[in-house]
Amino acid sequence: MDRETDIILDFQLLQVSEVANSSRMEKVGLERSLSKLEELGLQIEVLATDRHPQVNSLMKKTYSHIDHQVDVWHLAKNVSKKLREQAQKKGCSQLMAWIQSISNHLWWSAATCNKDPDLLREKWTSIVYHVTNTHSWMVGANLLNVLMHNSLKKNREQSYG
Repeated sequence: MDRETDIILDFQLLQVSEVANSSRMEKVGLERSLSKLEELGLQIEVLATDRHPQVNSLMKKTYSHIDHQVDVWHLAKNVSKKLREQAQKKGCSQLMAWIQSISNHLWWSAATCNKDPDLLREKWTSIVYHVTNTHSWMVGANLLNVLMHNSLKKNREQSYG
């Protein structure tokens, strides 16, 4: 989709019989679309996808000139899933109350980093301070050393480690 016009530039429909297995469909469809768009002379600057391993590999090997970004929704979903799995383990039940806040923090980090990867990394990793009820710090902070929000109402029973 063109981000200026919101026009869908290409759409590929594949049959599972066209590829070795269904997990390859996403990569093959994307490869066909990118090839077609570049043949038409379109310059693709940024592409956002989920975290499909074959797509990541394709982008690194064949389309390294395109800024490949991961869709935050897919990333947050994956992080939440992994946290839920860990919270099921013995001695980790307190983590369950934090999962939504951690997911929200990831969204906030991405939305407020102004496309600065260093600021994104610092905001995202600042979650370790947040979950320990520490709201200012100096260690490892180059761009950010205080959580940038007002006090939050305690709407869940969260304990600080």
